[in-house]
Amino acid sequence: MALTHMQEKYVQGLVAGKTQRQAYLDAGYSNQKGNMNYVDIKASELFADVKVKLRYEYLYNKMNKKSLDRVQWSLDKSARELLELIEEAKDNLTGTFINSETGNEIKMGKHEFKIKAKVIQDSIKELNNMYGYNSKNINLDANVTTYEDSLKEVEGDTF
Repeated sequence: MALTHMQEKYVQGLVAGKTQRQAYLDAGYSNQKGNMNYVDIKASELFADVKVKLRYEYLYNKMNKKSLDRVQWSLDKSARELLELIEEAKDNLTGTFINSETGNEIKMGKHEFKIKAKVIQDSIKELNNMYGYNSKNINLDANVTTYEDSLKEVEGDTF
């Protein structure tokens, strides 16, 4: 069931995002003196080969799984970091804090309090954006709805 070197190169090209025509030519197949109609037909026929198609699907799915795993890991890691930042800011959101150099207790002014509250607010907003809670949705009748609008609609319903 192994592919030839040229078939493998063709599949690799497709998985990399090339068109069938470009992958076919880059794999070393003949272009019949510039006849692109011929190339398109042959590239299509090659892709219809069961072995070629199975190899393509295998590599494509493998690539997509790696991409999804990487994206999910990044999303999870980012969420954890933001949650830690929120918790740290909440813990320090008191009227006083200890100066790490002197050990003295220092009262926090309104300005510092607002900065810490803003850090919490921005972190929560970013988490919501990461998970699509603040995204706008456009439906087919061209109405734009936000997550908050959808919640209001649901809250009005009785279950």
